[in-house]
Amino acid sequence: MTPPRLWTIGHSNHPAGRLADLLDGQGIARVVDVRRVPYSRRHPQHGQEAMQSSLAKRGIAYRWEGEALGGKVDWEEHRKTPAFAEGLERLRALAGEAPTAILCAEENPQQCHRLGLVGAAWMERFGGSLLHIRGNGRVEAQAPPAQLGLFPFSN
Repeated sequence: MTPPRLWTIGHSNHPAGRLADLLDGQGIARVVDVRRVPYSRRHPQHGQEAMQSSLAKRGIAYRWEGEALGGKVDWEEHRKTPAFAEGLERLRALAGEAPTAILCAEENPQQCHRLGLVGAAWMERFGGSLLHIRGNGRVEAQAPPAQLGLFPFSN
């Protein structure tokens, strides 16, 4: 069985409609929010309730998994926890049901835990493809873990 694809996206400073357009452009049916704290002081349109509402208007489901999949102080230790493993399994099940994107704040996935923590574990455990939806609408495929080497950023 082919592992499901997983998309990633950062809400950045996009208006709510632009974020939904980027997701629609890839046929995303579900967003899994992996922010530990699903709110933004500078961009209230990306607070949990506001985002859930705006995405629902476009037919995109929303789910928060920040407790299990959010960036913690020590990524290596967090990856070893049962909560992280269970969150990753829930994510795999969700991605198997419908096109799913994990969401965090940072536009550039190379500077975000959605690649360094969640995406890397996804590719190592499931071998599925990881696709980044960038703010300009471009989609970038992530290299497999063997080609990633050490991540160029730290937690």
